[in-house]
Amino acid sequence: MTNNKNDLVSDFILSTVPEQLLVSYRLLAQFKYPLSDKYSLKNELDMIKKNAKASQLEKSATNLIASKLQATDFPINTAINALEKFHERLFPKHQLPDSFPDFVERPSISGIYQETFGNYCGQRATEVYNQAIMGGLSEYQAIMRGHMEGRRCERSYAEMLREFMLMQHFSFLTY
Repeated sequence: MTNNKNDLVSDFILSTVPEQLLVSYRLLAQFKYPLSDKYSLKNELDMIKKNAKASQLEKSATNLIASKLQATDFPINTAINALEKFHERLFPKHQLPDSFPDFVERPSISGIYQETFGNYCGQRATEVYNQAIMGGLSEYQAIMRGHMEGRRCERSYAEMLREFMLMQHFSFLTY
């Protein structure tokens, strides 16, 4: 693009930016840098507010700048650094939604054991968990004990079923 077309694009973009925001950007560009902390920024803003030649728009822009830049934004070493931080505060890239979906309650440990190990072994795992909690173990330790009991119960339950099935299968031999 030629320089004339670049100027046309620049003029168009500048015409779409609200005037108070544009003034705020211009003020940030003319501060004396580095700004080491919020107090340094306040001094720069106070000089503008006290300036008799400052317009009402410039004075209100100082309030916008002061309200948007936070203590965590400092130090600000250059004008471009100030513009980037100010812009990020105005238009955050990762905004949280206005409302969150309803959160589901944390499931009970007995419900988890029931789903994982079935009714009988889930009940055994819950009993061991409760005994561990009453015995003074941490929740994590109690959960692990309950889980181990659920696995142990499943294995012994499976062995009992296997023996029963074998007995049923070979029951004709005993007659």
